Amino acid sequence: MMILKPKISKAIALIVFVLLGNQVKSQITLEHTYNGYASVVNLSVSGYKYYVLDTQNETVKLYHPDHSIWKSINLSVPAGYQLMTTVYNVSENLFSLDGKVGFTYSYYITSPNYHAETRVINENGTVLLTIAGSNYAYAVKVEEDTKLLAYIINYTTNVTTTKVYDLPGNMTTGDYQLYGENLLPYPNPAQNSIIIPYNPEDMMDGGIIEIFEMSGNCIRQYRIDYYFDNLTIDSSTFPAGTYTYRINNLNEEKGSGKFVIR
Repeated sequence: MMILKPKISKAIALIVFVLLGNQVKSQITLEHTYNGYASVVNLSVSGYKYYVLDTQNETVKLYHPDHSIWKSINLSVPAGYQLMTTVYNVSENLFSLDGKVGFTYSYYITSPNYHAETRVINENGTVLLTIAGSNYAYAVKVEEDTKLLAYIINYTTNVTTTKVYDLPGNMTTGDYQLYGENLLPYPNPAQNSIIIPYNPEDMMDGGIIEIFEMSGNCIRQYRIDYYFDNLTIDSSTFPAGTYTYRINNLNEEKGSGKFVIR
């Protein structure tokens, strides 16, 4: 009996520890607050990082999972232009083979005529590519190569063209931002209508797309289902500005993003 007591005590202590641990994890707690819209990427070399675009200071900041700062990158934006509210294709060894973090971002001007550009930049602030007329661009895997698709919209003729660039690096699974950035709204900025894609497999029981003003006020709600993979919204009555949207099925949020109405 004297030999069994220590074993029983250790077993009880282990059970109590596990139960207490489960209680802590079962609670929702505020862990950290970022100023601006934070996103997450799983970089192929450096692992998970939060990243936040500071449009006012024209800076992208990347943070470790414990929310400590990792990198701060200054963006090059021509005078008079305004940054789009999202950066894309945050990755390592994709736009160059030197191990530096790279990504794409876009900016636009509305006067005297609307014009946008997209740039590829690395963590040192070096501009690797400028694509005139492009609202956004995203990287895709094509067989064994990786390409960058850049969309260019002529707002006079409403004609869209796509430029395809061959990239020096390869995209890994981890280089995708969470919730597949291939499902981007277009055209963006929009005028008379905007198309919001979604995954129909997520909507087997139906879902909803909500449109929000930047103040957080929900101004539109649209029912969606699995018969289609996108929703076309008449935006002709929307005041000019930036909007966010959220895609939900009956159980959870399946995507979100932003678009601009000019």
